[in-house]
Amino acid sequence: MWIEMVFLRSDQTALEEAERSLAQWIEESALDSDIDGIQLLQQYPEIGDFMVAIRWNSDRVPERTRVGYAINRFLEKYGSTKHTTWILTHSILRSRKE
Repeated sequence: MWIEMVFLRSDQTALEEAERSLAQWIEESALDSDIDGIQLLQQYPEIGDFMVAIRWNSDRVPERTRVGYAINRFLEKYGSTKHTTWILTHSILRSRKE
């Protein structure tokens, strides 16, 4: 598992439009079968940053993919973007107390 992230920095109006438009674009697009999920996140409580996390369930070498590049290009019209790839280095699970 690895994650590809696309960050967008812009004003509140542009972020809201970007989120609506991108969610619709993703719903209508044929996506790679190795994608485990795509999350759209907004910084809180401050407004100004928006992030798309593409979670890959694949053994291939983590890289910036055509899906990530397409999302990055889609978001560039709304503001400044950054496209990165992340790997899991350590995971800590704690049991929940009831």
